[in-house]
Amino acid sequence: MSNQPDRYEKFVVPDGVKKVAFERDTKIANAGTFTVQREDHTIGNMIRTHLHEDPHVIFSGYKIPHPLEYRMLIKVQTDGRETPVAATQKAVDKLVEKVRSIREQFVVGSGGRLRRKTVRRSSHTCLICTRRWIGYIALSFLTRRELHPMEQAEVSRQDRTNDGRDY
Repeated sequence: MSNQPDRYEKFVVPDGVKKVAFERDTKIANAGTFTVQREDHTIGNMIRTHLHEDPHVIFSGYKIPHPLEYRMLIKVQTDGRETPVAATQKAVDKLVEKVRSIREQFVVGSGGRLRRKTVRRSSHTCLICTRRWIGYIALSFLTRRELHPMEQAEVSRQDRTNDGRDY
């Protein structure tokens, strides 16, 4: 018996807890904090980067308060022409579109089995699957080669078992 938290706690949002909550900042105008449950640096850094591309965003940053607290805080301040909620929604929409485009380019380039799977799952954009596809894309582009048939089999196996995670 150990004091290690159960693995599913990193991914499963408890009943009665919102996945994303927004709290307006009372001291700074046009600013607020999003609390995102069960996410990590992967999504936090991507959202922060896309927020920085918006000309109406003055400040954006994220932090994870503690490694054993499975929540992320994203702070956003805008110039007043756009609300923090609208700026963040626009950044997330751009991010989803960019990941979808990269995934389609990757699948068309690799051909075969992955293409059939992507056509079937093209409307599925949950954050866990997005992370998985980013990992596959990075593996292919960093090594400058297509996936070996054994790696493709591993990808298929992981898709069937949800990466072995209990969520």
